Amino acid sequence: MGPLKRLINYVFEIAGNLVKIKSLLETMLYILEEVKHVIKSNTELQRPERMLTQKEAAAMLNITPRTLRNWNYSGKLVPVLIGGLKVYPESIIKKIKQISC
Repeated sequence: MGPLKRLINYVFEIAGNLVKIKSLLETMLYILEEVKHVIKSNTELQRPERMLTQKEAAAMLNITPRTLRNWNYSGKLVPVLIGGLKVYPESIIKKIKQISC
């Protein structure tokens, strides 16, 4: 086989590989678009809820941390325990603040 024939075969081999690579990239792009769509449609995956410490929650409600602890003990507002730390979902605190205003 002459050098020109080998070069032509090599060029066709590269072209075939480029077609395969293009197809693979198009498939990957399609998959990424599908994942993006799933993430946008699932709000839980978009952004976890912000949690507030006792001090932050009390400040947002314009009460003392002691009052917040009293609410905890009486069952009015029970915190979420994360690793032993008492935290409050920001959405709940905002709802309480709206109701009390």
